[in-house]
Amino acid sequence: MPEQSTLSFDRFAPDAVADPYPLYDRIRDGGPFLDDALGMWIVGRYEDVRVVLADHERFSSDFNIRSPQWPPPEVAAVLETGFPEVHVLLNQDPPEHTAVRALVNSAFSPRRVRELTPTVQRLATGLVDRVAAEGRADLIGQLAWPLPLSGICERLGLPAGDALRIRAWIDSLTALTSYGTDPERQVELARESVAFERYLAAFLAGRRADPRDDLTSELVASTLTDLELISLLINLIFAGHETTSNLIGNTLLALLADGPIRRLPDDERIDAAIEETMRRDPPVQGMFR
Repeated sequence: MPEQSTLSFDRFAPDAVADPYPLYDRIRDGGPFLDDALGMWIVGRYEDVRVVLADHERFSSDFNIRSPQWPPPEVAAVLETGFPEVHVLLNQDPPEHTAVRALVNSAFSPRRVRELTPTVQRLATGLVDRVAAEGRADLIGQLAWPLPLSGICERLGLPAGDALRIRAWIDSLTALTSYGTDPERQVELARESVAFERYLAAFLAGRRADPRDDLTSELVASTLTDLELISLLINLIFAGHETTSNLIGNTLLALLADGPIRRLPDDERIDAAIEETMRRDPPVQGMFR
């Protein structure tokens, strides 16, 4: 990997948040480099990213997603009233990661995903019907967020009526671990995180006593501990809806713009729009190691 660059930037400056791609050009051309504000190395060139992702011994996925890496004492005290964070799947390295990934992959195989098509169509039709009845819509709030969240909740067996509460917990978890959240706010968010953990623990206990035809019941029957299952469910809920929500929003923006995607024939437009959005405006802008 090349030597450290002297390039510096403010990722959270208003212009960078509104349009990060000129900044990404600079990162790709000038990195890798150490960012003092974030306390981490920034890697943007394709070849460098491949090196990082392929070498888990030097570049580990072993980091916290449910709590700040170094929480203030008052935040740590609140988090200690919940369940200890266990690193699983997203923040786990091989060989443990390999075993958990195999377990989850079986639940999201191409065949199992195809079986979800009627469910997704039913949920999408219901959301679109409500939008049509109103005559106008906030496409993010009324489609891009509720569709994937309702879908992952149904796949896990979580009550449909709890979707809004679950989304609020996920939002709190995101803010708790986000850069720049002040300690006082972190205390409030930590309480919400603990409430979410307790909710999932009670849900898991219910599935152990009364298994159903859902993914959670399959996971409960595995060798994973309750602590691992709580962390895994948070992983699946978070990754199962936020990335898809962002992709739906970005794709809708591309379709509404007067660009080449809009001029494609209808039977080609959706697949091409998703593929092109994934390439040029992906729902995930970076990963940690």
